[in-house]
Parts: sequence; C-alpha cells; structure tokens
Amino acid sequence: MKKLIAIILCLCMSIAIFAGCSGNGDGGNSDGKITITYMTWASGGQKEVEKKVIEEFNRTHPDIEVKATFVPGDYLSRMQTLIAGHKEPDIALMYGNYIHDWAQKGLLADLTPYTQNSTIDFDDMLPMAKFYDQGKLYGATATLETILVYYNKQIFADAGVTEEDVKGWTWNEYVEILRKVTVDKDGNHPGDSGFNTKKIKTWGTFVPTASYINEPLLWSNGGAYFEPDGSGLAVDRPESIEVLQKLTDLTFVEKVAPTAADMAGMSSQIKMLKDGRLASFISGTYDIAGFVSEDWYDYGVAELPIFKESANQLWGEPVVIFESSKHKEAAFEFLQYLINPEFSLKLSEEGSCIPAFKSWYTDADKFASWADNKYHGADFRKLIPDLVTNCTATRTIYYVKNSDAVGNVIWSALDQCFLNNKPVRDIVKDLDQKAKPYLQGVWETIPWID
Repeated sequence: MKKLIAIILCLCMSIAIFAGCSGNGDGGNSDGKITITYMTWASGGQKEVEKKVIEEFNRTHPDIEVKATFVPGDYLSRMQTLIAGHKEPDIALMYGNYIHDWAQKGLLADLTPYTQNSTIDFDDMLPMAKFYDQGKLYGATATLETILVYYNKQIFADAGVTEEDVKGWTWNEYVEILRKVTVDKDGNHPGDSGFNTKKIKTWGTFVPTASYINEPLLWSNGGAYFEPDGSGLAVDRPESIEVLQKLTDLTFVEKVAPTAADMAGMSSQIKMLKDGRLASFISGTYDIAGFVSEDWYDYGVAELPIFKESANQLWGEPVVIFESSKHKEAAFEFLQYLINPEFSLKLSEEGSCIPAFKSWYTDADKFASWADNKYHGADFRKLIPDLVTNCTATRTIYYVKNSDAVGNVIWSALDQCFLNNKPVRDIVKDLDQKAKPYLQGVWETIPWID
C-alpha cells in the first residue's frame, strides 16, 4: 500500500510540474486575469529596466499579468528546447536571423493585423526596427544600436587632434591620428627609432574583429561578406580584402594596436580608455552604458572612418509573439508597451541602446528627453540624429539563410589574420568553396549590397 501511495504521489507531482512548464495553455489565473509569459535574455541594468516596465504594465493593465523569465545565458538552446516541447512562451525577445525561418515554419504570429489600431505609430519606426517576411510583420525591436568610434578627449587634444579632425575622416587620416596617439613609455611613436611595443603607455586602438562592426567598413570600400543574392561569399572581393588587410595591419604593420599576447591581462577597453592606456576604440552604442558604470564621461564619439563613402548599420533584435499563444491580443498589448520609448526611456538615457523611432531623433523635445544628459556629450548629440535617420543598412545575417554555419566559416578563418598575421588574400581565396556546403541563398535579396 505504501508503495502504491508513493507511485500516486509521484504521478501527481509529475502532472503538476508538466502543467507549470506549459507556456501556451489557457493562460488564466484564479482572479480572472489573462496571464502571458515573456522570455528575454536581458541581464544587468537592462534586466532591471525591463522588470520595472513589466511591473508598470501589470499595474496599469488590471486584466493582464505578464510573467517574465530571464535567461541571460544559452538563450537559443533554451528556446529551441521549449519549441521542441511545444512549451514556447507567448512573447519573447528573439534573434533576427531566425525570423524568416521560424515565420515560414508557422512558429510566429503575423503582427500586421494588430498594428492597424495600435497605440504605437509603426510608420514612425525606423525600417531596421521592423522584421518582415513575405510582406508580413513578424517582429519589432524595442531599441537599436549603431557603431561609433570612442576616443579619450584629453589624449586626442594633447596630440593636437581636434573635433574637426575626426569629422568625416578617411581611413588614412584615421590611421595617421592613431600613430600620433600611440606612444611608448619613453615618448616614442610608431615609426620613431626606439619605439617599443613591449613598453606601451597608450595604444591607439584595439582592432575590431566582430563581424557586425567590420561589416560597414567593408561596405564603405565596396566590399561585403556575402553576395546580395546569397549565391556565394564576397569576402574575397579585392575591396573586401583591402579593408580586412588594413585592419590586420593596425596591429602588425602600423603598430598602433596590441596583439592578442599583448592584451593578456588587460582590463576592458572602456576602463583602458578612462585610464589613458587606450586612446580610442570602435564599438556599438551599447558601450555608453559602460561609461555610465565607470561614472566617466570625458570621451568623444565620431563616425566610422571612410574608405570610399560613409557607411554604418542599425540593428536590434526583435520581440516576437508565438503562433501557439492563446492570447495574442494581450501579448501584442504588452509588445507595444515594451517597445514604446516612453516606457523604456532609461535604457536610452543611460546608454544601453538608442530609440527605434524616427521622431525620437527629429523631434527636439523627444530627442532631448533621452540624449540631453551627462551620459551623452555634445558631439554625440550632433552626430547621432543624422547618422541614424540616414542609415539604410542592418546586419546581413538577418537575410542570409543558415547564417550561423556560413558565418562560422568566415569568422574562424579571419581570426587567423587578426590573431596570427596570416595574409588576408591567402586565407579568403578558398573560403567560397569551404562555405559552399552551408550556403543556401538568402531569404530576401540584401538590398544595400551591390
């Protein structure tokens, strides 16, 4: 009898656990509210802001309750496991390069009908903030990022570099400035007799190796990682090779950036910029939050250096609603609340991101509400409105099928250049063949690549 009771108890517990894990059930609770589940990878300051947004939404929407799950690590695997078990959340933050695939598999809800009577002006959203597949809207991002050059104002000024010098600078002008601000402990600069890379006081920059940061530099020169129709790679174009080689040369020829061995034991680039051990670096707008954490704001920002024409990108990962949700209207109610800049203003104020709506750059009051503070300098406020509103490109991986596998072929090969000084031309000459087993074309032709 005891054994039978134990078995029954175990079965009851299993049923209860299974029911508790379900993400697409009726979604009701004892007080009559609709419960919707939300999953996000937000952590740190962004998590705290999202928690406050959720709390305020729940307070102002008495008929809906949002229950959030924060998964800061291994997010994709967790989501794929939930999908395999038919337990996906109602609404979630998702990677943009999965939108087309999941939409065409019927996993995502078409948001288009809900936008007609939305409290959000979706026409005001910047194009790069909306994720379409075959003319239907399947995701919208709450915030965006773009790429800037950050520099230590005092170091640049001491080297005689003015704010005018960094406006519209060419690649060659950029490198010349890096030579001026790179100095060893004896006061020597690259090219001087006795210059010693083992005794550096201030490095000019770190070489950016992240694909999404380097991609606009390729575009600036007429290069690219992928052909616009996905038929092959474009990383072996002469224009692409030139840019990638010049990036590699910053370390091994120009001597204005540390090697991987030199970087061992170094602190973050934000901390090094603050401490005067680094004069500049290229990164996303998200790094402004790092300066806020350091409580140090004597940094300047500039646009990316230009090869042939100015280029940059805007990107942000979308919020999606799953087709399995039994409460899509309630989920959309939360989605439009979540992406409304008014309710997540702190994220933009303190530099975790920038708004996804055009009017928040063109309307002086709206722009001032998030950018006119100690976290964003005067040069940022001058640069960012035109940079954002005139940008027409986003990450190409959002368009490329099987982008994870294809990208890994490219990025792992280029590491040999950035880390080990392998000639770019030699490394990329057979990449197209190596990538061929993984190339499956594009979901839609990449519109800004020729």
